[in-house]
Formats: sequence, C-alpha cells, structure tokens
Amino acid sequence: MPSPQTDPHIGSYFGNFRIVRKLGEGGMGVVYEAENPKISSRAAVKLLHARFAQDGEYAKRFLNEARAVNIIQHPGLVEIFEYGQQSDGTLFIVMEFLQGESLEQRMQKAGLPLPEQAVIDIALQLARALTAAHEKGVIHRDLKPDNIMLVADPIRQGHDWVKILDFGIAKL
Repeated sequence: MPSPQTDPHIGSYFGNFRIVRKLGEGGMGVVYEAENPKISSRAAVKLLHARFAQDGEYAKRFLNEARAVNIIQHPGLVEIFEYGQQSDGTLFIVMEFLQGESLEQRMQKAGLPLPEQAVIDIALQLARALTAAHEKGVIHRDLKPDNIMLVADPIRQGHDWVKILDFGIAKL
C-alpha cells in the first residue's frame, strides 16, 4: 500500500474536488477525503481499482451506484454529487463526506447486544430508506454493518442518523 507521500491520487482533482487523504480501501476500490478549495466543502471520492475499471461489467456496476442513489433520493442514503471517468480511465464517484462510524465499528466498540432502543431506531431508519429504494425498483443486495454509517442526527441531539452506503451491486 502506498504511503500518503507516494499515493498518486493525493492532490489530484476529481471534478471540483482535490484529494486530501485516504480514508479506506476495499476489494473493488478506495475512498478518499477531498475538498473543494473554492468553497471549502468536503466530500468523499470513491475510485474503482484500475483492474476493474477496464472491465465493462464492473464499470457499469460502479456507475450504477451513483444512478441508484440519485433515483431514490432519500435522506437515509449517502448523497452523490457527481461521477465520471478521468482521461486515464479512472472511474470515480464524488459523494457526501460523513463524519461518524459504521454500524460494524459501533458494534465492535460497544459490544453486543446494542441497547434495545438504539437497535429499534437504527432498524426503523433502515426500513424507511430501503422502502424508498424498493418503491423506486432498486434492491441494495449488499446490506451489512460495514455499509451502514451512523452520524450525528442533526435534529435529535445524542441520536444517530443512519446513512446507507455502497449501492455498487444494487439491482436497478
């Protein structure tokens, strides 16, 4: 894994966003924190690994993620700002930067079982977001604790706001 000093994407632009640091990496891609220096806004930029970007089926699935989320338009899904392909073939999605932790991280940190009221609150929010997706004909197909982010609820202090991530293998 390249160090931050040797990561070729640090400092690169994807749309109006400049890559600042690496947030994480999975089997199909890598996610970076980025900023729009003109308006001081933050975003997450997801890049598909080059070996997959050259495969038409993987490329289609990756770009379907952006389409699926925008078809649904629900506050329980991570917001997608733009997506595209760089001149070198790199496929990218620019999305909402979320400060929080995944449900997986929460479960590891808090231990099991989670408090009953927290589980009910998370389940209700997930059900609402997934209902909205199903009503638009979108099936997530990879729902797991790593793909559920818990961020501070902007209205109810001390509560979590659930955001579903990674519609990469969603069926449209």
